[in-house]
Amino acid sequence: MKKLFLMLCGIVLLFQSCESGKPSVKAELNKMIGSRVTYPSEMMLLNNNNRMIEDYMNSVYKVISFVDSIQCNECKAKALLPWNELFPMYKKLGIPVLTIVSTPDLSSFNNAVKEIGITFPYMYDIHDEFAKNNHISYNESLRVFLTRNDTIIFVGNPAHNNTIHEMYINKLTHIE
Repeated sequence: MKKLFLMLCGIVLLFQSCESGKPSVKAELNKMIGSRVTYPSEMMLLNNNNRMIEDYMNSVYKVISFVDSIQCNECKAKALLPWNELFPMYKKLGIPVLTIVSTPDLSSFNNAVKEIGITFPYMYDIHDEFAKNNHISYNESLRVFLTRNDTIIFVGNPAHNNTIHEMYINKLTHIE
């Protein structure tokens, strides 16, 4: 019985120590809100329909979505599919959606995007600087944010959460 108790205590401590190294979502949010976004020195605009990077960069408000497809290009491309509907909504509000992609295999990612039918433009972070410079979270839900003058004012993924989407629309329709 004593051995069983000690074993259970050890397991609890093991899990507790694994979790204690990770920042909480609240701590990550507090760190992100109010921080300034730094853009990569070089980005390539893809799937652009004759738009220019400046069209996105010069807007006061932007929705920024970061995609790291290091593990699975097809999976990350599929995760972008809901943006096919959201992209035009934000465009009507005059708010560009800046999707920044980091991938070790751009050709594979582009092929996946074409196969799946992604219709909106995205930026390729050539030197993988965006995540490093902005301390992007490992938490997928914290990789989309709304900025004002490149300062993060709201965090959450409206493509995967309808409540977050409604909050974005509310914020964007009540801009000063």
